[in-house]
Amino acid sequence: MKALSQWRCVFGTKVFRSVLPLVLAMFWVTQARAGEDVVQAATPSAVGTTTSVQRVLVAKLEDEMINPVTSQFLCDLITRAETERAAVIIQLDTPGGLLQSTREIVKRELTAKVPVIVYVAPQGARAASAGVFITLAAHLAAMAPGTNIGAAHVVDVTGRWPSRDSTLDAMTTVSKLTGTRPALDPQDVMGEKIMNDTLAWVEGIAQIRGRNAEWAREAVEKSVAVTSQRALELNVIDLIATDLNDLLAQLDGRKVVVDATTVTLATKGAIVETVTLSELQRILNILANPNVAVLLLMFGLVLLGYELTHPGLWIPGIAGLICLLLAALALKMLPTNYAAILLIFLGIVLLIAEIKITSYGLLTLGGAICLFFGAIALFQQPKPFIGVTLSFITPLVLTVVLLVSLLVYLVTRSHLHLPAVGMESFVGQTAEVLRPLSPSGKVFFNGTYWDAIWAKEGSPEVRIVRIVGVEGMKLLVEPVEEQSHDRRA
Repeated sequence: MKALSQWRCVFGTKVFRSVLPLVLAMFWVTQARAGEDVVQAATPSAVGTTTSVQRVLVAKLEDEMINPVTSQFLCDLITRAETERAAVIIQLDTPGGLLQSTREIVKRELTAKVPVIVYVAPQGARAASAGVFITLAAHLAAMAPGTNIGAAHVVDVTGRWPSRDSTLDAMTTVSKLTGTRPALDPQDVMGEKIMNDTLAWVEGIAQIRGRNAEWAREAVEKSVAVTSQRALELNVIDLIATDLNDLLAQLDGRKVVVDATTVTLATKGAIVETVTLSELQRILNILANPNVAVLLLMFGLVLLGYELTHPGLWIPGIAGLICLLLAALALKMLPTNYAAILLIFLGIVLLIAEIKITSYGLLTLGGAICLFFGAIALFQQPKPFIGVTLSFITPLVLTVVLLVSLLVYLVTRSHLHLPAVGMESFVGQTAEVLRPLSPSGKVFFNGTYWDAIWAKEGSPEVRIVRIVGVEGMKLLVEPVEEQSHDRRA
């Protein structure tokens, strides 16, 4: 037994010594391969990936504003493309739009897991103001011949905003020498804050996509706009394509970085699907226009107020309610200042109060002021991101004021005339006394016999009386001279 135990110990030691190097070698190889896998996973962009794009989704925005409807449309399309592993081409033609909607589109472009290409087309189209940010944020930017991009300067609702140069020029000589800044009024301070924020944003977008950040700053700060050829020379866009087929041909073989991975596009022979706004989205797109929202809100309040002061007409009330519901839908989609709605409501109340209260125009003036400033403040939207424009507000407020003033005039004129129908029309006319009034009696009026009573003390011998009121089925009368007898008696 002792010999057997010694043999086992020796045999086990030999086996262990022979197997141990093999185990260590296998462990080392496994760790080395794992390390290689970690390195490759950590630096996937170091190796180009050729991706054959089977589908291309083309979103067409033809002269459309950038608002919550178009923003949701584009974001949903990018999400769908990520699911279907398709590339996205945004065919863009826009005058601009809302700030928040533009930010949502830009963020979705920057985080997209599929290639997003912005194509400013067709010929004659433009990517103005908000369109500049959307174009710069794309993985690839293209333009058709005869198109332009730029004009993204920040201004206020009056169409102007102090630039940095104008602010620095306002410094005195002493402040230039000392390096101290002059005191700025609140508007200048707000303008400078918005300008700096927008400049930093557009410069960051351009740097991420490797485009001309200096031109992007000038487009915002100096409202620079360039043609497609000049944009290509300035490295604002990547290529010029005459049409969609030419664009797909030029995209084939290009490399873009998508989600930290270098992707080589293979768009030749890809299936193209064109996606446009649905009928419902087109209707909502119209309502999402800030000018349309203000128009619906004002006229809805005017019509509903007229119905409340003149009940029974129904048509103004129904039309006003429809306008207010549509306005509520529009305000839900837009960045709304609800305090401004109260100001507009107060303006409408003052205008309608002019019908009931004689203020010699003071209530109308106050209402017009409330409407004007309420409309301006309804959407706090710095340009170039489109809000309610001053050129639209001014004629709108004047129209509302003129309509209410005309209504006040017609109501006042109708009150100056005697009623033409009903018992109220009897007042002021004369009747013939058939049975002396002491104090009651009978009179003949308008071909009918009436009971009459003195409204105030009169003589029983009077033959002609004037009607001053109606009490039930009795006429209230007062004496009148016979020579003033009304021919209608």
